[in-house]
Amino acid sequence: MNITTEKEARQHLYSRPPLDPNGEDSLAKSARQITSGAAVLDIGCAVGELGRYLTEQKHRLVDGIEANSDAVVIARSFYRQVWEADLETASLADFLGESRHQYIICVDVLEHLRDTGQLLRQVANFLMPGGKLLVSIPNVGHMGILLGCFRGISAIAKKGCLTRPTYAFLPSTAFCASSRKTDFPGGLWATIADLQNSEFSDFQPEAINQLLLREMQGWNDSITYQFIVEAYPQE
Repeated sequence: MNITTEKEARQHLYSRPPLDPNGEDSLAKSARQITSGAAVLDIGCAVGELGRYLTEQKHRLVDGIEANSDAVVIARSFYRQVWEADLETASLADFLGESRHQYIICVDVLEHLRDTGQLLRQVANFLMPGGKLLVSIPNVGHMGILLGCFRGISAIAKKGCLTRPTYAFLPSTAFCASSRKTDFPGGLWATIADLQNSEFSDFQPEAINQLLLREMQGWNDSITYQFIVEAYPQE
């Protein structure tokens, strides 16, 4: 009988290294916002690294939603419940019912949806009073992405946060405007990765005008890797 181990199953799934609580990536920064006793909904939970950390280390109640059926099987080890659903078309009410969460998290998810508003318009209904939405999205103005564009879109299509089909990555002003249109004002912060410490480190500018590179280094957010929004529904 062919038995597939968790390690083997992960090889063809989107995954991340175990969550480092002191890390500066989007998952770690989002996890640090979760207060004691909070109920968490992790939308696009993949194989469940966030749920693993919050359940095992912080003893939180965590539910998840994930589109990939193989990832769901792995994630269920760390979550109270995991629902399999296509986030492009899902009606959250069909499986969340009357349940409410203190935090709803969409880390590295929205950029892979064609219509982010379809999901964002629903989530406020499933937050407890005073609850918050935590969202991260790649920064289109990161130097690595801009340098990759000079080489052609195929040069960046398999890089890091772009390894899956990517439909939306925005500058901070556009992302904040989008959140306001869906009744979610809130604060903004960022994860930082310069060119040498990102997956774009091989995009050295030998063939690119050095003056242009120096100009990029002076641009706002040129080493901002992702934006993270902490949002809350308008009352």
